Amino acid sequence: MYRCIELAERHSRGGWRGSLRGGGGRLRGPNHQEATVQRFYYDDHRQLQNDPIDFIAAYNFARRLKTLKGLTPYEYIYKLWKSEPRRFRLDPIHQMPGKHLVPKATIQALSFLAVVIAVTAAFVWLLLPYYGAVLWAVILAILFNPLHRRLETWLGGHRNLAAAVSVLACICIVVIPGAAILASLAQEAASLYNRINTRQFDLPTLLGQIQSALPPFVERALSTLNLGDFVEIRARLTSFFMQLSQDVATRAFSIGQNTAQFFVSLGVMLYLLFFLFRDGRQLAGMMRNASPLSGRYTDHIFGKFTSVVTATVKGNVIIAAIQGGIGGIAFWMLGIEAALLWGVLMAFLSLLPAIGAALVWTPAAIYYLVTANYLKGAILLAVGVLVISTIDNLLRPVLVGRGTRLPDYVVLISTVGGLSLIGMNGFVIGPLIAALFVAVWSLFTEEQLHS
Repeated sequence: MYRCIELAERHSRGGWRGSLRGGGGRLRGPNHQEATVQRFYYDDHRQLQNDPIDFIAAYNFARRLKTLKGLTPYEYIYKLWKSEPRRFRLDPIHQMPGKHLVPKATIQALSFLAVVIAVTAAFVWLLLPYYGAVLWAVILAILFNPLHRRLETWLGGHRNLAAAVSVLACICIVVIPGAAILASLAQEAASLYNRINTRQFDLPTLLGQIQSALPPFVERALSTLNLGDFVEIRARLTSFFMQLSQDVATRAFSIGQNTAQFFVSLGVMLYLLFFLFRDGRQLAGMMRNASPLSGRYTDHIFGKFTSVVTATVKGNVIIAAIQGGIGGIAFWMLGIEAALLWGVLMAFLSLLPAIGAALVWTPAAIYYLVTANYLKGAILLAVGVLVISTIDNLLRPVLVGRGTRLPDYVVLISTVGGLSLIGMNGFVIGPLIAALFVAVWSLFTEEQLHS
């Protein structure tokens, strides 16, 4: 059996006045002025709900004892419900016998929620052409936030000036070096493609030298594994390297051809970055207040988002740049052509844990060893094993911290999936989605255990 209570309130010169009544009768304030009515239904089946609370009796008893402490009837019942939720049930839209009651406030709340979702979806749709610029503006704002706070303190709290100096620092540290590397990479990739295409860089001859230098037992092992057809291997590797250099050159040149779009995206990123520096804390506070989740869940998800972005960019990208730089310098000192291209490729592959840059320097070291160039092979092997492969273990705990790391297999799968679906931005978005997935499910599991 369900019983009904109605809370009525009105505002007068003397402040709030309220009344509470059982049943479903109409409530009117003094002088027959209609009051604001909130209707609740609660389960009064004592056997099913383990002696549920009678709200009306509880409220009247508390009023007689003067223990309400200034609470309105609605606030008192809400407090009662929060303190002992299992003893009774509030159901504003429960279907009463003979009635179909859907409170107007519920309809208005659901309608407003639908409007909020629709407007938010439309706004996201408008940002899709420049989602990369928005993403990197948020990433740079998070990474350079400590520097911005120091600048704001040093500049006496001048927010606009501090934001402008922070944007200038981002341009000098990130944008200009990135543009220079991209231009050099495009030039070197195009040169390598032309050399392979005109046979100045004879890859089949190099592979033939490797085949002739292999010991007999290695050839027998490769034949057992159906890898003894070196003619087919040469053709596939030659096609792979030509396609790789062509793709790198094409992508780099496409940025130059779409100069207008590139500079528009860059301008959007820097413009948004300025306001994120200046108003970032206020925006974060507004998002926390607007979140429908509890404060603990919201803070946990916000913290996970910030830590993963920091770990992915500050950790993975900086470490990958160091590994690629060391590998490229080693290739250049050993006289390997297109050292910058191989260095960038090592940096890119370093985003993948476990295997990473070894996919580039290991074949080069093997080539030197099987062609009797033992000194260069030993140098490259030592640099790869002792320097490049140990950088991750040495620097990652310092730059990132062990608490924000995901398991390597999760990072590998999410990074590869993000790169496949989204492109270059996927190396950030992939691990970010994976980390939020782990965080949300851990919160859900914790909530289930507690309940």
